[in-house]
Amino acid sequence: MAESRTRPPGGRGAEADRNDLRVLIAAGEVFTTLGWDAPISAVARKAGVGMGSIYRRYPSKEALLQQICVNATERAADEARSALEEEADAWSALRHFMRRMAEARICSLFVLTGRGAGDSAVLEKASRHLHEAIAGIIEQARRESVLRPDVTPADVCVLLSYLRTVPVAGQDAQAEFLDRYLEIMLAGLRAPAAGTGPPALPGRPPGWNDLDFAPARPL
Repeated sequence: MAESRTRPPGGRGAEADRNDLRVLIAAGEVFTTLGWDAPISAVARKAGVGMGSIYRRYPSKEALLQQICVNATERAADEARSALEEEADAWSALRHFMRRMAEARICSLFVLTGRGAGDSAVLEKASRHLHEAIAGIIEQARRESVLRPDVTPADVCVLLSYLRTVPVAGQDAQAEFLDRYLEIMLAGLRAPAAGTGPPALPGRPPGWNDLDFAPARPL
């Protein structure tokens, strides 16, 4: 398990920590882009380390994925807490949090959790921190009467999993349409207010040729 890894002495320990960070960042990017079936060799190439360096720290792909998921979950919890502290109101905090999660593609790693990260006390602790942090935003939003009363922290995580990739061609289009679909989700989460219409969606609506998945063909 990741939490039981030993640290080499002296300068070797610092170098090992740097390599470990590179491996975790590279693995997150590789698995997010290529999926759980991506080989460890792709992670090693991305990180610029040898396969042996990875397997000395993580004896299996499952152990590596578990550490990635722990880090991603704790980062998400930190983002939720920071959003509530930094924003003037709970609705702005919810938007801030959901946008940061979508931009960082952290939710792609949440989806991978079910593919092999397994169970551990460390992962359970991180999951609890995230639940509590999102619940803090939700409870404040309810007190301010801006959120539907039936929304739960699990609802927010499920919605974010759908924002992990917008199926359009090109990075610019990804960023453009991210705002649009985030606002659609937020509109569904907002508590109804008498005499007001839904907020205007940012950006242009996507055309069929913007889509970038197999069933879509240029018209």
